[in-house]
Amino acid sequence: MSQHDDKSPFDWDKWPFILPGCDPDGPEEDESSVDLSASMEKKTLRRDAEIGLVSAQLELGLNLLYGKGGFAEDPQEAVKWLRAAAEQGDAEAQFNLGYCLQRGIGCKKNPRKAMWWFHAAAKQGNAEAQYEFGDCLVRGIDCKKNPQLGMRWLRRAARQGHETALNNYAVNLSLGIGCPKNPEKSARYHRMGAKLGYAIEQYNWAICLLNGNGCKKDPEEAVKWFQMAAEKGDKDAQLKLANCLENGIGCKRDVDKALFWYRKSIEGWGWEEAREAIRRLEQK
Repeated sequence: MSQHDDKSPFDWDKWPFILPGCDPDGPEEDESSVDLSASMEKKTLRRDAEIGLVSAQLELGLNLLYGKGGFAEDPQEAVKWLRAAAEQGDAEAQFNLGYCLQRGIGCKKNPRKAMWWFHAAAKQGNAEAQYEFGDCLVRGIDCKKNPQLGMRWLRRAARQGHETALNNYAVNLSLGIGCPKNPEKSARYHRMGAKLGYAIEQYNWAICLLNGNGCKKDPEEAVKWFQMAAEKGDKDAQLKLANCLENGIGCKRDVDKALFWYRKSIEGWGWEEAREAIRRLEQK
């Protein structure tokens, strides 16, 4: 008897083939047609770049810079197309051209021109450029040191949610670099980064809560943020979380969990403080 419905007049056991057009997964893709399609896309992109389409010039430049989209890495040609888009006013191209000029990628290193392009992109609101330009001014890299002006550009990037800008701007506020010390404002920016999900800022915000730096001291809330950052692999957060668990700071004391996080914190490179804690707890 057939394993299918015995009332059916059709003997399914004698028809093991899939009818044309009935394969639920669809027909197998012809590899040659895929290659042809990719080749056509590359030709179209290059043609659009050559006729002056800015978006194509940017895409082609980035593909050549990073070896994406089926293109082999070619930094020299990448710079050519990034420059073409940058000169037409594209902010992302301006930032990437500045990046290449600053590091000598595909061109002769030229920090002065790099800063010029970073500034051009920053004025148009590109957060990466605002961060690079601001950071260089704060630290005096490739330009005359101007922490006050640099902090203004870091603030613009931070307000757009740029991770490193948020961290640097908040740290500089706490240290009084380029501005008067302002621990309360520093804490607010660390909290902003933490809520955006950045592990380093979750750790920094937890430190603020743990010590009452610019905010009300709240060890229990601090442990929650240490946990979030620790689960994302932040070594500093893993070490602090383990320390809190070992000593019952902001949470119930839990030696087993403390050992777990101390061990996680030393994976790859690790802290000597964590190694000492592991030896101490294992001896008890």
